[in-house]
Amino acid sequence: MAFVDNIVLEKTIHNRRLYFKAYWLELMDSFVFYLKASSFVICMLLLYWEANIKNTNDLVLGYFILPFLIIFTVFLIVKKYNERNLNLIASPFDQKTNRKIAVEKAKKEGWKIAYNNRDYLRARTGTDLASWGHQVTFIFEDNKIYLNVIRDNPLVRIPVFFTGRQIKKEIGKEIKSLHSTVHI
Repeated sequence: MAFVDNIVLEKTIHNRRLYFKAYWLELMDSFVFYLKASSFVICMLLLYWEANIKNTNDLVLGYFILPFLIIFTVFLIVKKYNERNLNLIASPFDQKTNRKIAVEKAKKEGWKIAYNNRDYLRARTGTDLASWGHQVTFIFEDNKIYLNVIRDNPLVRIPVFFTGRQIKKEIGKEIKSLHSTVHI
């Protein structure tokens, strides 16, 4: 379900959200995730309803653990909804230079470039014990780089928390340092 097909570029840039040719896979992935998350919230609400708050053993469960789990699950649902949004990185360079910056970043980080054409680059990070890895997508335009990071799990994709922001920050620093060396 995590297989991501080729990007529909015009619709993606217009809406600033990734759109794929095999859109039904995305629908199934989202449906399964939302079903599991909403089932979890319903179970937590039922457990909260059945907890005896007057019992001191259930106080921590009723006032801390269950509300925290419900809020965290709602946060995951919001992150899942926004996972295909594109992050804009402003760049003073043309499309060719922006591509060069992204390719250098991918090679420096040891990412495997899965798809590389004139308009976009898609790379996969490595897998480790904590994660299946991420799929990083760069879409290039003059003076703009669009970035998206989604998790590359084999079944249902869990939303990404901070990796996209970290990569955006690092590329922004590289653009600024490259821009300062070009103008000096």
